[in-house]
Amino acid sequence: MKKIIPFIGFLFYSLGGHASNDQDSLLSVEIKLLKKYPVKLPKNYFRYPLFREKFGIYTDSVDQRNFDIEITIKNNATKPAFVWLMTCSWYNNFTVNNGYIFFNGWGCDSNYPEIVEFKPGESKVYNATLNRSIKFDYPCAGCVYGKQVPTTKLGLVLLQDPYIRGQYEMFDYNVLMDDKSIQKIVWSNPLYLLDKQSQQKTFEIKSGN
Repeated sequence: MKKIIPFIGFLFYSLGGHASNDQDSLLSVEIKLLKKYPVKLPKNYFRYPLFREKFGIYTDSVDQRNFDIEITIKNNATKPAFVWLMTCSWYNNFTVNNGYIFFNGWGCDSNYPEIVEFKPGESKVYNATLNRSIKFDYPCAGCVYGKQVPTTKLGLVLLQDPYIRGQYEMFDYNVLMDDKSIQKIVWSNPLYLLDKQSQQKTFEIKSGN
């Protein structure tokens, strides 16, 4: 029995070493805050059908908080990686870990899915603006909000094994985006975008008066 134990230990060590080199962990996402600032928007802006939530806005304009960020995707492997991204609205392949931060989208004249190659050790930088929901600053009458998530993380949604090219075609993109069960997410480092006042709020109630 003593002769078997070292072999089992070696096997466990080997499997552990293999697991630590999981292919998804070889891709990394880093986000950096470049600038934060308020944007004054007219009250009517938030009446569009785009906004499903109701807000308690009693002024002619609203201050929305914006955050300019830099996103770096890096392939830390010694072989090329292939990631599906839209040619223009590449932010569609990112998800946010909370419900109050959103990408500020932009118009696209030509937009289609493509496989972006990351050479070994290569990084690509993307710039975007995040918007913070105004619902905490302008809560609707009778609304109750729980404590907010203190951090904001972005997750790169992988639709396939990034180290195997040619698994899917461009026409498979929409199906892959709809099938959450096959997706894997590479999460970024956290950003702390809440001010002290927002962090202290646990819930907020406003009457209908």
